[in-house]
Formats: sequence, C-alpha cells, structure tokens
Amino acid sequence: MGFTKRKEKCISMNVIRLLFWMLCLAFLASCGNKADGFSSNVSSNESADISTSQVSVTTKTDDVAKNEINIELSNDELVLSKNGKIIETLPTYINLADEQFNLSKVLQVLFFDYTADDITDIAVLGESIHGEYVLLYNGMLLENESGIKEDTFGYFGNLSKAQLNEMGCDITEDGIKRALLGDNTECIYNSYRELYTQLARAYHISNSEYMYDLIYADEDEIPELVINKLGYYVYLFTYENSKARCLMDKWGYGAMGNHGYSYFPGTGIYYNNNADYAGAIYTESYMSKHENGEIQTDYWVQTNYFQDIDEDGMPSYEELNTTFGDVGKIEYHCVFDENMSEDDIKKIVDNYNKQELVELGGKYEYETIMLQLQ
Repeated sequence: MGFTKRKEKCISMNVIRLLFWMLCLAFLASCGNKADGFSSNVSSNESADISTSQVSVTTKTDDVAKNEINIELSNDELVLSKNGKIIETLPTYINLADEQFNLSKVLQVLFFDYTADDITDIAVLGESIHGEYVLLYNGMLLENESGIKEDTFGYFGNLSKAQLNEMGCDITEDGIKRALLGDNTECIYNSYRELYTQLARAYHISNSEYMYDLIYADEDEIPELVINKLGYYVYLFTYENSKARCLMDKWGYGAMGNHGYSYFPGTGIYYNNNADYAGAIYTESYMSKHENGEIQTDYWVQTNYFQDIDEDGMPSYEELNTTFGDVGKIEYHCVFDENMSEDDIKKIVDNYNKQELVELGGKYEYETIMLQLQ
C-alpha cells in the first residue's frame, strides 16, 4: 500500500469518530469547560517446598552473599519479603469460564527462567477448591522513578493438573519444568530456532489464543518473533547473545486512534500511526532498535488535518466544524538531535516512505509456528 493511500485509509476510518468528538467538544463548550527485587539473584534451579503457609528460601547473589526470601500466602496473595520488608505481592487467582477462585495453600515454589530472557521466573504449585494448579509469574526489569532498573514479577498464566497430564507431565517439579521447558531443562539456546521454540511454548501456555510470525525487520539473517493477541496487543522478540531480547513488550493497539504497528523489511525501521481527535491530528512514529531495551522512536511527524485558527495546538469545535480535512501545520521532529532541521528529517522519513511497509502481526497458530521452527 502506498504512503498516500495509507494515510487516506486511516483518515477515512476516523471520519465517523469525528461526529463523536464534535458532540463532546460542543458539550464541554456549553458547560464553560476546556478539554483539558530480586529475581536476578535467584538461582535458576532453586525450589522451595512449602508445607505450611510460610517458608524461608535461601538464595545467592552474585557476590555469593546469602539472602533470605520469605514467602507467605496471605489474603489470597503471595507475599514475598526480604529482611522484613515486602518486596512483591502476587495475585493467586485462577479464571475459569464462569468462575474465579484463588489458591488456598501453597505447596511448592520453583525458580527458573522459562521466558528465556535470563531473568528468573516463578512457578507456584498450590491447592484450590478445584484441585492443584501451577501459577506462573515472569520476571521483569522495570525502571523506577530514579531511572534504576528493578526486578519485579508479572502474572503470566496458569496450568491445571489436568492440563499438565494432557501434556504428558505430572504435577511434580520435574513435570512442571518439562511442561514449560521441554527437553531443554538447562535453558541453553544455541540458535534462534531453539530460543523461539521456547518462547512460543511458554507464551502458548500463557494464552492459547496468541498468533505468531517470523519477520525479517532488519538486515541480518536472524528473524524476529512476533507474538500477537489479534486486535489488542503485540510482543516482538529478537535472538541476542543466546537469549531473548524483547523489542515490544505487550504494545497495545486497536483503540484510541492507534491502528497498529508495521515495519520496513530489511531496514530495522518500525512504523506506527496514531489519529487523535477522529483524525484531526495524525502522528507518525519511526522507530528502531537501540543499544538496550525495547525499540524507541527516532523521528515523528505530526500533521494537522484542520486549521488551527487560535493556535492552541488542539482542534476546537468550530475548527473541526469548518476546517476538518484541510491540511494544516506539519511538524517534523528528531528525538535524539533537537538541532536537526525539519528539512533533513523530512528527507529521511520521505526515504522510508518510498519503501515497502508491512503490517506487524501474528499470522500463524501455535502448531504452525512450531513446525516452522523445527
């Protein structure tokens, strides 16, 4: 799809939303208002047996100093503390089709890396009113207010005893690890195929509705792995230093004017467009992989499809009513060099837009992607 047609399609999709925005703005105007851790310190092979509601797990840090992690089931939450200080609380709920319930007792806690990113994850075996379940929590590094990355955990999924049995695994430590890791219990990945096989296995357990794809976004011979909840959010992974690097961590789309993500094959450049105020303000972002972390925006372009008569940067009811669709101000921005001229930025993005643009999303079901990765 050509760049001009791509814009026209996105704008036309938003025309209906314009009526809603105009009504909202009219209402506001009539009212006189203005629209205004610790996972990296845990051994990947550690486990803790819990016969009561509380246990102390001894782990080792990089300097071989010992730390005690206390684990307690309290008010339907798994409470993790160290040196008397709570460092994490994790939910223990399980959702069935027509019921939600929690663990009533924790039997065993396993620490190992089933998301293949070199950050320890947690698997909790426990009892519930519907039998034994394994709850999964993936380890993550999140930046705090001071810009320091801290270890934390996020709910990842669950497995019932029946599901484990269907996978040919029993509900023991060995069985749980075999279900989550297959035969690669050492978590060593010598190729992208081995790594992506593990990611697909884990994320399929997390959500069986995920769709998958392998794309060649940059110039190397290693594809990127797409994991997609169609219409809602997308993950993007690459193989780097024998582990998974997440380039998009559950990036949402499909609402609030965000139409999704695309890429220019072989360039390493990713694209997103976002239409605010029913398409009156159209923002395009051009992103790439940086040294660490997820992909980041390098350049962005804002096009106003209205005449900003009062120069306040936002469309008023009258401006939308009388000038919507007219091309107004166009701004070109560079994130990493504020001194770059708009003419130079325009040349760069115009060059991108001459190339093929491919939608980034899942195309294949789990069974198909696993065959492709063999």
